[in-house]
Amino acid sequence: MTRRWTLPAELVDTAFPFHLVLDEELRVTEAGSSVQQLHGEGLIGHVLADLFDVTTPKVPTGFDAFARHSRSLFLLRSRFREGLVLRGQMLFDAGAHRLVFVGSPWVTETSTFVSLGLTLDDFAVSDAVVDYVLLLQHQSTSLMQARELAEQLRDTAQQLTHQAFHDTLTGLPNRSQLLAQLQCALDTSVERGAETQLAVLMMDLDGFKAVNDSFGHSAGDAVLEVVGKRLQSVGRAEDIVARFGGDEFAMVIGASRSQPGAPPPVVEAIAERVLASIAEPISLPPNWGGVIVPLSVSIGIAHATGNESADDLLRNADLAMYAAKAEGKSCHVTFTPAMHTASMTRMDLAQQMRAALERDELRLLFQPVLRLQSNRFAGAEALLRWQHPSRGLLTPDKFLDIAEDTGLIVPIGEWVIDQACGELRRWQDAHTGPEQLGVAVNLSGRQFGPALVAVVASAIERHGIDPSTLTLEITEGLINGDGPAANETVRALKDLGVWLAIDDFGTGHSSLGRLREYDFDELKIDRQFVSDLDTGDPTLVIAQIAMAHGLGLNVVAEGVETVAELEYLRAEGCDQAQGYLIARPLAADDVRSLLAGPGEWLAASAPAA
Repeated sequence: MTRRWTLPAELVDTAFPFHLVLDEELRVTEAGSSVQQLHGEGLIGHVLADLFDVTTPKVPTGFDAFARHSRSLFLLRSRFREGLVLRGQMLFDAGAHRLVFVGSPWVTETSTFVSLGLTLDDFAVSDAVVDYVLLLQHQSTSLMQARELAEQLRDTAQQLTHQAFHDTLTGLPNRSQLLAQLQCALDTSVERGAETQLAVLMMDLDGFKAVNDSFGHSAGDAVLEVVGKRLQSVGRAEDIVARFGGDEFAMVIGASRSQPGAPPPVVEAIAERVLASIAEPISLPPNWGGVIVPLSVSIGIAHATGNESADDLLRNADLAMYAAKAEGKSCHVTFTPAMHTASMTRMDLAQQMRAALERDELRLLFQPVLRLQSNRFAGAEALLRWQHPSRGLLTPDKFLDIAEDTGLIVPIGEWVIDQACGELRRWQDAHTGPEQLGVAVNLSGRQFGPALVAVVASAIERHGIDPSTLTLEITEGLINGDGPAANETVRALKDLGVWLAIDDFGTGHSSLGRLREYDFDELKIDRQFVSDLDTGDPTLVIAQIAMAHGLGLNVVAEGVETVAELEYLRAEGCDQAQGYLIARPLAADDVRSLLAGPGEWLAASAPAA
């Protein structure tokens, strides 16, 4: 049986500005000030069905049916205001024989929040409405207690609203609030017809991951709190500083009505102050041993021209921030339209790449690897190419980073491993030399994890190859900073019996400890060191060969292009070599014929250096 009670008008007016009062014909007789402002003129006197669709609950439209479901959640979707949905409860007021809907806007998208013209003062957190009304149904409804309850509800709504629009760690506005205030500032400039001089700084900390990895997330949180305070101190009173999550912050410059101007010199000066402020080392609290954390920040700047939305400006600043990262970090870069064009091109290429596997557009070329002591081929390294339908044969530098960013590198990497193992099986079947042939495959950072082990094991079993003839090449950057997780994957691959090579050693921040820790089988000398042999400076090559042999590692020199380089490497005891002097990357059919039979290298037939 429906509970019959009377809801005081004072409480409704005070606590529920989004209420509707309906008579027996479901005609609106009263409406809260906020819902009238939001929905426009013409609420009073109209039947509910002409104004709103009742999407929840699924009950017949009628006074008695609604009264019987007074504890149900009601969703009212406006038939005239796109994006407006009211969420709440339909209460039966027995004393006046009417229905009272109490609720609030149900807004899930920031863009909808802005388009409806809502402000933080208008907005009551919709998820709290049901709890509010349930509470009312169990409270005394004397006028005094109703007023006290209304005050409590208003305070709670304010707290919930603050939580919804602020970062809990730093207390700064979050992305939703910054977006709303930025859009409001842009709209104000357009209404005034004045030139829009707003700017957005998008900031990402350089080196922050190392703080979490080394000292834990609580230490990282302490650093982020310091960064938030420094950014507030750098900005002016009228500027807005927000935290977007992780180690990403944003600042809107010149967003106040009193001082709307933010010309480029002012913005660049603030960006320089941000760089200097973040560059000051941060001391962790004593419980972390007083450690000093060095940081820097990459900044993207986007200036409003009067044609962008808030989302557009944030996107432009984000693109500029990534450009700052690409330029070496610890700098600021201003957005240009070319950045957006490049981004759209990348997005288009990513969409085409999704279909490349299905359309059989990917190709593997193979660059033969030579055993220097026997002059016989040891196998080849698999090199990925994309036979693009309109752009021709693309090398990895044209698409691999996009594959990494989108995660497509994972299925592509699986395809490469499977194809390389299948090709190796065909080489081995046709080879009559005294030693087994092998194939080398490069791994990417997105591939490197527990799932990789199952992929490799499956390919080995499917093609029936000896695991030791499959070499997986890992760059030093791939394992730097990954610690136990990387070591676990390496151990699992070693348990399969595959051969592991460290590629690009010495071009980043590798150490001898890394070689020992990860139990590699092979070291590849990068082309930049091999080319030193032509300038008469063999020091680093000699050192790498001696070091690798001292650790029991096989040594492969990449990028060998001259006879002098080859002979020097042979004399120093380098085990294997690859490069244009020996053979360029070859299609599968060509490499098969080269590796068939004894697989001897005929130096006289090699292309001239």
